[in-house]
Amino acid sequence: MCSSDLLLLANLCLAQTCHDIDFNTDSAGNSLAHGVNVGIDDATQYWKDWGVTVTTTNPNKPLRLFWSEGDKNSPQFGEDPDLMTPNDAFGGAGHSNDGSGSSGPGVNDVGRGNVLIINKSGPSTPADATNDEAGGGLIIFTFENPMTIYGMGMVDADQGETESYFTAYDENGNVLVEHNLLALGDNSYQ
Repeated sequence: MCSSDLLLLANLCLAQTCHDIDFNTDSAGNSLAHGVNVGIDDATQYWKDWGVTVTTTNPNKPLRLFWSEGDKNSPQFGEDPDLMTPNDAFGGAGHSNDGSGSSGPGVNDVGRGNVLIINKSGPSTPADATNDEAGGGLIIFTFENPMTIYGMGMVDADQGETESYFTAYDENGNVLVEHNLLALGDNSYQ
């Protein structure tokens, strides 16, 4: 996955048990707060009880949760209105400079809670300095056992960002599926 702004609405199924990873709760149902690091150590692997780990390739740009329904006037959230949900056309704090997210493909009309991002600063950065890395990077989901993924979502695939994609591999590293994500624009959802 190459992107800086990700919302996984995955329904993961192993045998008869299905799980939704929405970044709002961990595998035990505990709430996850804005600004927490994800995947930097065993304690921040919030879905490991389901056999899912989440990592990135650059330890200086860790994965972090961004509360997308925050107050856009707050310094804690104000730098990233393109990550906010829903778009301001639907009463939310989301905003785009190019008009995306308010209509047509990529409409961002529902609040989505936490969004997983690659943070532009290191893991010790305070939660109120959570901000996405403009250059993007890799977000890697590793599954302990074979699982079925029924869907995923992404917020803020800016126009011109043509290198965002989702790739699924088997246990031998063979590509099962590769899907390019559409550059629907600032504050868009897909």
